[in-house]
Amino acid sequence: DRAFKGIYQDLSGPAVQQAVETTLKRLLSNVHVHTTASTTTNLLLSPPVPIKIVPDDKSAIQFALKELCTNTTSGDNSSRNNNNDVDLILTTGGTGFSPRDVTPEATMEILDQTCPGLVSFVALECSKRYQQPLATLTRGTAGIVYNKNKNSNGNGNGNGNGNGN
Repeated sequence: DRAFKGIYQDLSGPAVQQAVETTLKRLLSNVHVHTTASTTTNLLLSPPVPIKIVPDDKSAIQFALKELCTNTTSGDNSSRNNNNDVDLILTTGGTGFSPRDVTPEATMEILDQTCPGLVSFVALECSKRYQQPLATLTRGTAGIVYNKNKNSNGNGNGNGNGNGN
């Protein structure tokens, strides 16, 4: 709620974006393609990844998630190369224990399938690599939305989302 209201700057969204870009560059640096790894990364993250800040409200969270999925809900892969397609949605925040932390519940209601092992793995890695022992307490969720999009919730702490600071 505080980032949505402008009380403080969202640090976790940009931290997640940076972590994904860094990981893709590292992984692709060993792949032999006809372009550079950074160009390939830009292609993979193109068009620019939208960052949305929404209030800690179940309806608002679900609306934002569904809005990102609107171009991929048909199950028809004929528009697979449409620049508006979103294949991966990462959310941060709202995974704690306060009554307003409803991101996992909002997400679970629109998932077609869950992938709890992914959340466990990410929480463990954040705990080990980034000295964030409380990352294992996340109530994050991961799964498939509309049988196409992957969605994962992470904690709202930028340090627990892979930036290593």
